[in-house]
Amino acid sequence: MERAKPDRLFLGVPLTDAARRRVVASLPKVLPGKVVIPDNWHFTLRFLGATDAERRDELIARLSIAPLGRPFTITFGELGAFPNPRRARVLWLGVAAGDEAFRALGAVVEEVVTAVGYEAEKRAFTPHLTLARINPP
Repeated sequence: MERAKPDRLFLGVPLTDAARRRVVASLPKVLPGKVVIPDNWHFTLRFLGATDAERRDELIARLSIAPLGRPFTITFGELGAFPNPRRARVLWLGVAAGDEAFRALGAVVEEVVTAVGYEAEKRAFTPHLTLARINPP
């Protein structure tokens, strides 16, 4: 019997259509690099990578009962870049208000992900919306 190929997964939060329209209206018409199309915009809580069906199902089950917190509202902030503006590889839009709730959600998700057996994330979670990928930096 052939094993199913694992899927490359991430856990994220989509934007509402209204938020997407407001962000599009506020951005410059031309951004550097390979622009992420607005329909694909989301806040990545955790990249998981190759995940088999069994682990995926366990994640879904645990996340469905995890204390993810109450709904919250955010306000977008300024543009930024990873790893830094001088060597920008990723252009992003930050969160000015509501980032504490987003960070709390990220912490709960990280706890569930590591309980299922993923390695702990080495970088601190920074809520942001990826707008473009720049290569070379």
